[in-house]
Formats: sequence, C-alpha cells, structure tokens
Amino acid sequence: MRILERIGNHLSTVVFQNIAALITLGLIRVLFGPLGWFHNAHVYQIVDPVLHYLVPILFAYTGGRLIGGQRGGVTAAFVTIAAATGGLQQFSLILPSLIIGPLIGYIIKLVDRLLNGRIPVGFELLLNNTAAAVVASAFSVLFLNYLDPVFIQTVRVIVSGTQYLVDSNLLPLVAFIIEPGKVLFFNNAINHGILEPLGILHTKESGTSIFFLLETNPGPGFGMLLAYYFIRRKQKEGLGNVKSSIIIHALGGIHEVYFPYALRNPLVIVSLLLGGLAGNLCFMLLGAGLVATPSPGSVFLMFVMAPSGMHLPVLAGLLASAFVSFAVAYPILSRQERREAGTDGSGGRHAISVYNGKEEDIRKIIFTCNGGLGSSAFAAAMLRKRTQHLDLELTIEHASIEEVHEDADLVVANPHLLERIKSALPDAEIWSVSSFVDDDLYDQLVNRLKTTLNKEGN
Repeated sequence: MRILERIGNHLSTVVFQNIAALITLGLIRVLFGPLGWFHNAHVYQIVDPVLHYLVPILFAYTGGRLIGGQRGGVTAAFVTIAAATGGLQQFSLILPSLIIGPLIGYIIKLVDRLLNGRIPVGFELLLNNTAAAVVASAFSVLFLNYLDPVFIQTVRVIVSGTQYLVDSNLLPLVAFIIEPGKVLFFNNAINHGILEPLGILHTKESGTSIFFLLETNPGPGFGMLLAYYFIRRKQKEGLGNVKSSIIIHALGGIHEVYFPYALRNPLVIVSLLLGGLAGNLCFMLLGAGLVATPSPGSVFLMFVMAPSGMHLPVLAGLLASAFVSFAVAYPILSRQERREAGTDGSGGRHAISVYNGKEEDIRKIIFTCNGGLGSSAFAAAMLRKRTQHLDLELTIEHASIEEVHEDADLVVANPHLLERIKSALPDAEIWSVSSFVDDDLYDQLVNRLKTTLNKEGN
C-alpha cells in the first residue's frame, strides 16, 4: 500500500506542477474549440502540438527532475522526444511520459551514485553531463527500435478500456473506488495520476471527457458538510469551522477540508459513495463532460471548463450528488447528536500531535500535502495572515511531500504523511494535524512562534 501511495503521490505531483499548462489548454478549448464559445480554427490549431509534444515533455521533465534532479529532467525530456518521433507519434505520449520521466530520473540517480567519489576533481561537470548524454542516447535508441511497440500496444489497451467504460453502464460505479480513496488522501493521486491522463486521451476523440468530473465533483463533500452544518445549527453550537469548510471546499476547490469530517464518522462515507454514484450517473445520462480538469475542484472552475451547452448537465450532476449525500448523511449524524454535543463545532476535535518538539527558534515553517498546491497552500496563507503582527523574520511556505526542504524548522502535515516526513527530516519539529481548517492549529502555531519572539526580546 505504501508503494502504491508513493507512486500515486509522485504522479499527482508531476501533473500538479504543470497544471497551469493544462488549464491554459482547457481555456483555449472552451473558448476556441469546436464546442467553444468563440470557435476559431486558427487559434485552436495549437491544441494538437501542445497535447502531442509540450505536455508529455513537461510531464517527463518534471518526473525526471523530481527523482534525478535537473539532469534527470533534461534527459527524460530528450528521451520523450525520441519516443514521439518513432512509432508512438500516432498517439499522445501523456501516459508514456509518466513512465519515462521517473524511469530516466531513477537511472540518472543510479549513475550519479556510481560516479560519486570516482570523478577527478575539476571533471565533475564534464563527466556527469557526459554520463547523462550516454543515458539519453541509449534510451532513445531503445525506444526507437524496441520499446515503442510495447508502449503502442499498452496505449491501445488503455484507450480501448477507457472507451469501454464510457460506453458501458459501469462508469458510475467508479464512485465506490474514488470516494473512499479521496477521504484517505489519495484524491490527487486518483485525479492527476489516473483520471486526468485518461481524460486527456478521451478528449482527443470527443472534445470533452467525463473523466474530468469523476473526482473533482465537489457535490458529495458539499452535501455531507451541509448535513454537518444543520446538525451544528440545531445544537446551537459553534459553526465557524463548518462554514469555512463549506466555502473552501465548494468555492475554493480544496476538497481535503472535508476528509477529517468523514474519517471521524466512517459511516458518513456511505453518503459520499451514494452521492458520487448519483452524480456520476447523472453526468453519464446527460452526456456531461469538461474540456480539461478543474484543478482545484471548484464549482467556479468546473463551469469555466464546461463548453457551451454543457453547463446544465454539469450543474445537474453536481446538485444530484450533493442532494443524495446530504439526504444520507443527515440521518446518520442526527443519531449522533448527543455524542456530537460539546465538540468544537468542526464536526469533531481535530488532533494535533507534535514530534521532535524543541525549544529552538523557528525561522521556516512548511505546510505539506500530497500535491503541495491545495490544503497546504491554504494553510500557509492562513498562518501568514495570523502572523503579520509578529516582528519575526519568518518564512512560511507550502510544498508537496516530494519537495519538503531540508532547512525547514517546523513541518505541518496530515497524519498519513508523518512517517515519510520523519524519515526525510529527522531533526525537524513536526506537527501532525487532522485538519488544516481548525482554528486551534493556528492559535497553537502563533503561541509557538511567540516563544521565539520572547527569546529575541530578552
């Protein structure tokens, strides 16, 4: 499971770091494509080169760089071009690039380890880059002569399987995999590592894809959070965190904020399953699809990525999933009303655990999550706002789990990332938190920073 998690996190990070290019591609499609608002074939002609060359090269470069550094990225990009000029030129290299990138990056990493300590002083630049060139040349020849047919057959199988799911009546059932996977923080891996590449392949044939809607639909989480809200209002207790979570989830598109609510009461996950199933079924029956993934999964961005004439089907699926999720979650939560009484108004107490707690000064704080651009970005912005009045030279950043800097004094992460951070940063102070929305987290962080401020005052 841990290996699968790391693979999924790596793939999602690769896609996440190039999401600007994908959103740009989506905007061009929704504005100037055959189904766009202002159809313009002259502008739309850039879509194919971007899909066939730019996006795969970006994916390969990023995947190679994450593992093998700069030379790993450059070498992977070169090999991808070699693959694109061979038999694979008839297909999009989106999926092959997600394999080529980390593979070449890992080879470069092994070569660096082999050469470490064996290169004469002054020849490091020459020999390291020459070794990377040898790897690039060797794998280019391998792809052109031997590996292209393997990838061609693999892509054909994937495309056929994707089309089968779209044409069959089984597609809505993927909610039984997606919704539990999301609350276990596999959301980015599922969306950016699997569904988004499949959606990109599907759009080459149909112009839109339902795969862009399956994970990013905020309806199931919105319905569940709405049920929590009405329960809290009935108890006449604090609603602050629930309100914030609803807004951040539905409008901001940061789905991680509702995961702790679901994990606190696993029975509520049933509402997410049925809500996701209802939404997917509605999308399928109405022929809904987007031109690119809405990342983050915000209602606003869903409508931006919907071409002309597709907004009502998308809205219908979103509302159906929210209604079913709410209808199932509310009676489940109502039965727990007494148990919920006296909590912090967030749908349960959010645990905060501190590891390697020290009295040392804090100069750099990093919030981390799988992709580094969702809940961690929100959390970093929240803490910056809360620390504006403190006279401290303080750096607050957000990063993916793959890119947490070694110079971090304090790292804040979800519990499922704890072991990886401990092994990567054994000397850092680590805070494990179940929710980045919990106000108590920021109160405790501010208090922790005040100890540094008091030391400097003395």
